[in-house]
Amino acid sequence: RLLQTRLPLFICTIYEGFFDNPVIQKKVTAALCVFNDVIIRTAFRNGLGIIELRDVCFKPEHFTNIIEPSGVGGERIAESLWKRISVNHKA
Repeated sequence: RLLQTRLPLFICTIYEGFFDNPVIQKKVTAALCVFNDVIIRTAFRNGLGIIELRDVCFKPEHFTNIIEPSGVGGERIAESLWKRISVNHKA
């Protein structure tokens, strides 16, 4: 339905969280590749913009716990969204 609106749409990847245990972090990162691959392929197939949240939230201070964005992380996500919306709105 959203594609039928012909409005500019963006799709976000899933950030990897920040786990204290490096083994768990590697497993989570590997598992999320499968999901993010589907998200990225869907975006390309449908001509959607992509916001790569793995590049937005990647430091410990970006998370309030292992998977939830902190205030800093939330602000970074909001800024990324705003930048994409602002650039697209001007076009």
